[in-house]
Amino acid sequence: MLERATADIAAQLEYEDASEREVVAATRAAVRTAAAALPATAAAGSAKRPRRAVEGAATDGGASGLLVELRRRRRRNKAGHYVLEYELRPAITGGQRGDARGDD
Repeated sequence: MLERATADIAAQLEYEDASEREVVAATRAAVRTAAAALPATAAAGSAKRPRRAVEGAATDGGASGLLVELRRRRRRNKAGHYVLEYELRPAITGGQRGDARGDD
């Protein structure tokens, strides 16, 4: 009876070892495919955004209220939500553009 119990335990250990090897092999294959992913590239439609003139929220009486968006950045805050950040500057109008050239 003791020999039969020993044989049953040995058979059970061999079965568990074989099934464990299959699980490890499947896990390794999944890890290899995940690790072999292609490097991230920019999407085809991610061209530079055009600089558009927009009206500022607080406009003075004498100054032009148009702003030009220089840069837009999307980042995550501490809560994990996306936040859009804008860098704006006042738009240069036609009259200001002539003054900025410094014609002699």
